[in-house]
Amino acid sequence: MAFLRSTISVLGLYEYDNTIFDDFKLPDGIDSGVLTGNLLVELAELEVVYPNPVVMKTAIRMWSTSLCPIWEKLLATTKYEYNPIYNTDRSLWHKEQTTRQVTRENEHSNTETRDLTTEGSGNNEASGTDTRSVSGYNEEGFTNADKDETAQNVKTASNVNENGTVGNSGNESGKENETITHEWGEHSQGNIGVTTTQQMIKEERDVVKFNIIDYIITDFKNRFCILVY
Repeated sequence: MAFLRSTISVLGLYEYDNTIFDDFKLPDGIDSGVLTGNLLVELAELEVVYPNPVVMKTAIRMWSTSLCPIWEKLLATTKYEYNPIYNTDRSLWHKEQTTRQVTRENEHSNTETRDLTTEGSGNNEASGTDTRSVSGYNEEGFTNADKDETAQNVKTASNVNENGTVGNSGNESGKENETITHEWGEHSQGNIGVTTTQQMIKEERDVVKFNIIDYIITDFKNRFCILVY
């Protein structure tokens, strides 16, 4: 069994147990191999507060898990898209919604009246005489043997009345809801004059120099290394 000293450097502990960084929690997008390689190079000779590799491995896991959300947000700031020489970039957007209710009522009525009167009258009269004459065998002239007279008088009359009313009526109503949405906005960007372009360029250089890996290594050093020289 190897003997561990009461004090040991980061590099020495790693050489004794190279799994101490296996549970190092890091944001997505950071290469754990790159980070641990830079960490060992920079902190190689510094002594650690936990010379026991098992304790050190557990402590790294719990510590990195608690700080990982902060590192994720810091990493996100390095991916923002912006114009470095603009000190204003804003969008104003307004949305307005109006609801309009429309009520329609229609009434219709149709009445038809019919009054039909038909009247008719007529007279039909007929008259005549029918005479039949015969002559006797011992007489020279004709005498009336019999005489029929017929008289006819026919009258007809008609009267037809038709009265009627036909009508229909109705009501029609309805409601409509109409929603109207208006949206408008504006986008404003540029330099409003409070900071010169040269100053913003200088600040951008400082932003570019930020390195998330160096930041995490500094956090590790402050937490696990004995900073007494």
